[in-house]
Amino acid sequence: MIAEAAIGFYLAGAPVLLSRAVSGTADYVAMKSEENRDSFMNSLVLGQSFQKSVNELQTVVAECSGADWDGYNAYPVTADTYDLARQFLKALPLYSAPSSVGAEPDGHLTLEWYKSSRWLLSLSISPEGMLYYAALLGTSKQYGSEPFLGNVPPQIMNLISRVATA
Repeated sequence: MIAEAAIGFYLAGAPVLLSRAVSGTADYVAMKSEENRDSFMNSLVLGQSFQKSVNELQTVVAECSGADWDGYNAYPVTADTYDLARQFLKALPLYSAPSSVGAEPDGHLTLEWYKSSRWLLSLSISPEGMLYYAALLGTSKQYGSEPFLGNVPPQIMNLISRVATA
């Protein structure tokens, strides 16, 4: 019963990464839910988007982890920034469209969702755990920042969905 509930919960796009468990039973359920999500993420069908993005993330970090990686005094991408980006990708619903990954000269990592030149979202993940975003949504623009606390902020999830379905 718990596994079936977890499957429906995750496919609905509401991963539980931060537990507010207050008992041994709640801790156990949270742990098993996380194990189930990890299992789904390793599956060929449900985990494709996540694995594609993580593979690209690893490649970018390997290329950009040294000082001056761009020849113009860029800051290195740190292991902490990589961990935050990987956690962010893991927090996305399993059905999410894959993002493309890049690095910025300030040491931030970027995730981008691109549908066309007028439908795109760029998300910058800082080493301190801030998410900076800018989106073009047809004729409108949205931008801002949110702290990353283990779950994808609703504002950012909404933007990813809008770009992916445009």
